[in-house]
Amino acid sequence: RIVTAFFLVLIGIIFLTPFYYMFVTSLKTMDGYIAEKFLPPLRLSMENYIWAFATQDLLVNFRNNLVILVFTLLPFLIITSGAGFAIAKLNFPMRKLTLFIISAVMILPQMVLTVPLYRELVQMRLLNSIIGLVLVYLAYFGPYSAYLMTTYFKNVPDTYIEAALIDGAGLWRIFGSVMIPMARPMVMT
Repeated sequence: RIVTAFFLVLIGIIFLTPFYYMFVTSLKTMDGYIAEKFLPPLRLSMENYIWAFATQDLLVNFRNNLVILVFTLLPFLIITSGAGFAIAKLNFPMRKLTLFIISAVMILPQMVLTVPLYRELVQMRLLNSIIGLVLVYLAYFGPYSAYLMTTYFKNVPDTYIEAALIDGAGLWRIFGSVMIPMARPMVMT
């Protein structure tokens, strides 16, 4: 136990060191940083924080990030979990082809998609906009999440769907009331 505790404390220190360094550096002036890189500051300075809030519009950036998060996360979860459920549990034409295309897109490096995606955003006049950024996030990360949701839903026994069908639930009810609550761990992932 002592050896385990020692290694856990050591790993904790290693992981917390960058945060310590970042915080300590933020409280130093440029001269203070040059003089003592890793040591705590001899004289606390709030210059960096004042500069950041005064010149960088941090509150506007925070608001933009919050808007992007909300407008990306909701469609992202609905689209990817719906696609995963459909591919895993529904029989429709070209189901295997759809999964193959998703897998093929995952194999491509994201940098290969950057130039075509940029051109599309320019043509749609969505460059430098929140909607454009939301579409980029959906395009980049959608295939990975759809694949993860598909593999998760494949492992859910079909008896849950059969029981819901016997109780009179429709497809949307099964998806929203049975499958999504069961997929909560994957949705959080």
